[in-house]
Amino acid sequence: MPDPGDAQRPAAALGRLRLAATRAWEGLWERLSLSTKLIGALVVAFAVVFLLVHWISNSFEDSHYDLLSQRTLSKAAEVVVESIRWDAAGRPVAVELPPDLRWLPAALQDDLDFRIEDRDGRVLIRSPGQAHGDAASTVSRTEQDGTLFRSVTVAVGTPDTPYTLHLSLTDRLLHLLRTQVISWPTALITTVLGLVAVTLIVLLAVRRLLRPLHDASDAAATISSENLHRRLSTEGVPVEIRPLITAFNQALGRLEHGFRIQQEFLASAAHELKTPLALIRGQIELEHDFASRDLLLKDIDLMARQVHQLLHLAELSEIQNYRFEQVDLCAVALDVVGYMERKAVRSRTSLELLLPDLPVYAMADASAVFILLRNLIENAIDHSPAGGEVTVSIANEALQVIDRGPGIAPADMPRLFTRFWRGSARTYEGAGLGLSICQEIVLAHRWSINVRDASPGACFTITLG
Repeated sequence: MPDPGDAQRPAAALGRLRLAATRAWEGLWERLSLSTKLIGALVVAFAVVFLLVHWISNSFEDSHYDLLSQRTLSKAAEVVVESIRWDAAGRPVAVELPPDLRWLPAALQDDLDFRIEDRDGRVLIRSPGQAHGDAASTVSRTEQDGTLFRSVTVAVGTPDTPYTLHLSLTDRLLHLLRTQVISWPTALITTVLGLVAVTLIVLLAVRRLLRPLHDASDAAATISSENLHRRLSTEGVPVEIRPLITAFNQALGRLEHGFRIQQEFLASAAHELKTPLALIRGQIELEHDFASRDLLLKDIDLMARQVHQLLHLAELSEIQNYRFEQVDLCAVALDVVGYMERKAVRSRTSLELLLPDLPVYAMADASAVFILLRNLIENAIDHSPAGGEVTVSIANEALQVIDRGPGIAPADMPRLFTRFWRGSARTYEGAGLGLSICQEIVLAHRWSINVRDASPGACFTITLG
């Protein structure tokens, strides 16, 4: 009994062969240079155009064979008529063809015959040919000794002295002459179609060849400080461009290494400073008999705050330090407002929290959002006058913090989120890192932060998504 699997083996072998051939072709295509691919595309384009023109010409000739033969014969008759030399009495005395055609009657005696007759049928002039076509009609087809002739009869002379030109050509001679009388619309259409074909093939080839470059450009545009570990792929890239992609990847590696060293230094420096500051503060607190004790404690608290902000900045600048999950922003805002209540009381500022009826969820890091709102509220309290009010608003698409302070000068707007920058009109101590930390958190969440003058005060808006 035959095995059913025997019938499937040839198909499976053929499939494997096709797969191997496809992979071999793809590997060969990737190893070719860009110039080689472009030259190959041009060669293919011209080959296609040549075949297209040849096919169109043959198709037109086959479908209009009789018409083209008639046009060719009529053109030949016109040349002969224009070459007739007349005497003073208006009688034809000779046929003097153009210099480049005078050899035809003698060289092609079996394929060409013309004669001029008077009204009585007497032959006055005749070519040296031995071919004879049928002159009974204006245009006719006859066969002589197996050779097909096409003949035309044309009236020449004047009404008083009429004469008749009889011209006969074989089909094989007409075939040679036909290319000279193909109508210009056919030639124009063929040329236009050829140009369109070349253009389309070259455009498709260039688009295919440049697709890896567009992909590399799009990938490079997505690289930022959050994903410096990404690299551009060299797969499918022309060999002329691969060194550039490789050099770009190496530059990214050096940039990533330098950025990591900077962040590690920032975190290490902040950690190293925390312990000495704590020891100095403890030592000063044990001393009670010097006048500058309170001033030193205030400076140490300021330095400790700056170190704490440096730690936050170093941690929040790395995307891998975030843990994203569904977070209720209303609950986080309640915690932040409760946490900042004591500072507001000390500054004689009131806090107002506006929440929607339903919770507002977002994919976020709860600790980072807490720091974000805390820094914005703290900044608002610092800029609010005594008896002022800070409003915190949570909505489905945005978070807002509004104060009633002096506002922000237009000249200071561009530098508002610059690290270590502090406004000239500040009335509080700070390192100028609070808003920079806010911006890092917003960028990590792919949100946006904007500030505008609230007249009076300032309004910070965080747009979600």
